[in-house]
Amino acid sequence: MVKNEFKPFATANGANVTTQTDYEKLPALTTGFQSGKASSAQINKALRQASVIASVVAQFIASTNNKDVLDDGDVAVLQQSLLSALKQNAIANIPKASTTTPGIARLSSATNSNDETMAATPKAVKAAYDMAVSPAVKSVNGNKGEVRLTPGDIEALPAKGTAVAATRLAIPRKINGVPFDGSADIGVNTLVSRGRVPALSGNNQGASGIQLYEAYDNGYPTPYGNVIHLNGAAGEGELLVGWSGVNGAHAPVYIRSRRDFGDAPWSAWAQVFTANDIQAYTETELDRRYQPKGGYGKPNTAKSEVSGWWKCGDTGYTTQYGHVLDMSPGEVRTVDFNIPFKQAVRCIVVTPDRFGSQNGLVGGYAAVINNKSFNLTNDYANEGHNSNFWWMAVGM
Repeated sequence: MVKNEFKPFATANGANVTTQTDYEKLPALTTGFQSGKASSAQINKALRQASVIASVVAQFIASTNNKDVLDDGDVAVLQQSLLSALKQNAIANIPKASTTTPGIARLSSATNSNDETMAATPKAVKAAYDMAVSPAVKSVNGNKGEVRLTPGDIEALPAKGTAVAATRLAIPRKINGVPFDGSADIGVNTLVSRGRVPALSGNNQGASGIQLYEAYDNGYPTPYGNVIHLNGAAGEGELLVGWSGVNGAHAPVYIRSRRDFGDAPWSAWAQVFTANDIQAYTETELDRRYQPKGGYGKPNTAKSEVSGWWKCGDTGYTTQYGHVLDMSPGEVRTVDFNIPFKQAVRCIVVTPDRFGSQNGLVGGYAAVINNKSFNLTNDYANEGHNSNFWWMAVGM
């Protein structure tokens, strides 16, 4: 797979970027960020807008040219690669012009051509016009000057004449493989089998259009079956429908494909599994065994840090925790919850963050002030050292 070193920045869900509405209101859109402090979300937004479009253009170049796009500062190579990709894309997607299809046509100055895929130049049009208005004497069947044509001169039917239909074509032809000379009606199947065509391998191409082959111990993943081969402008593909040697028995189905590059190999055969292959449950059985779609409730949310929280999406119950550092003996400190509780605090648990007795016993107590904060007391039993505390609160 080709490599694209131009990566988009800050594209994940919840990325730290300012909203589009706020970004469009920034004065910095016209003046740039001035001296002072800039919001990381605003800077991330500007970086994402530039990096995303750069990554998209680079991916277009890499995919179209089938060549790595490197972030090595070589502007000339990058410009040449972009021009090459645009040219290839135009060639691949703009068809050649015809009488029924608009597209690219080559100019021609010829005045004696029956080609319907080229466009006449003004030079060719002028030559045809000059020939049409020229007073030069023309000759028809040896008659010169002003000639009055008769049906016989051009082997046409006379007035009220009766045409004699031909019974056979001068050169017999085949229609979809069926001989036809005009002497009788023919029946043409929608798709005629080409017989036991061996399985293609490597980067070998098959015939153009839609073909029907027969699998019969000739290189396909199942011994017997029918192969539908598709070859168009966008690559090739094959569908193999097997058939079993046992009446009424199930046979496997396989698919594979090949991209439209001359040296591109065929993909491996992939089996198409049906409900019969995997013994799948019916819709009624699925509804009985598993939770119906849409019955999962609201998602939970959380912040996983030293001081964090977890909130149930369905009930709103929230568990918060935190770490209070360096409290002196007897100190009472007001601690803010990480996020305010919507209704009330149900309980708080406090435990010292220490190992061993360390010159005395220590305990911690919590008293709720409101749904935003609580008081934490370092209750040292005798004179000792400063202590850290862990706390956990539950509420909704």
